[in-house]
Amino acid sequence: MKTLHIKLSKLLFLIMFTFLGSSCHLLYLPNQINAPVLTEKGDFSGSISTGLSNFNFQTAYSPAQNVGIMLNYAGGKTSSFENSTKTNIYNFLEGGLGYYLPLTSNILFDIYTGFGRGEAYTYDESFDTPTSVNGKYSRLFIQPSITISSRDAFDANFAVRPVLIFMNKTTNYNTISHSTTLFFEPVITLKYGWKYIKIINQLGLSIPGTTIDYGMNPFILSVGLNFQLKSKWRTRM
Repeated sequence: MKTLHIKLSKLLFLIMFTFLGSSCHLLYLPNQINAPVLTEKGDFSGSISTGLSNFNFQTAYSPAQNVGIMLNYAGGKTSSFENSTKTNIYNFLEGGLGYYLPLTSNILFDIYTGFGRGEAYTYDESFDTPTSVNGKYSRLFIQPSITISSRDAFDANFAVRPVLIFMNKTTNYNTISHSTTLFFEPVITLKYGWKYIKIINQLGLSIPGTTIDYGMNPFILSVGLNFQLKSKWRTRM
């Protein structure tokens, strides 16, 4: 199992660098889904990862029984100088509120909803006339999921995240378009490791409900680390 997880992480890294090197004028890069596995009041989860949305920093906390809150950031900058200058800058921040319910000792249901704001800027000199594209958007999401856990060492989460994107696109600083699009984002998250720290592998899709007039990444891929503090662990100390 451990060997398979390491091979999967290496494969995801290879795929991510291939996509990041070839990306151009992408305005929507779906961030990693936050799958915190909160089960009791006082539980905390934090993660850091890299993926197709660049870097992801995510936290979640349970201030009351069956209630969870989360804060997520994704962003970064990629540049290519092989034949011309290509620059992509992306920042996204969102917050969410949710409800969780342990169905059995190793099966958890949760559902989160929230709001975020993002901006993406791309600049490309590969043509005779340099092109810049800027996108500012707001996003609403709802995220139901099921998590299956094996003791404290393994979690498998399946989530479907419908998101509503309100995009304002600007080309070369003067051509403006506005659009509202519903995306469906099914995602599988695997966590493997130890009691407090686990490796994250996440794979998913981002599927627009209608045709869009801006670039987006149809895949959700990330590799990182998750840190967990459970209320029941502190009680046993």
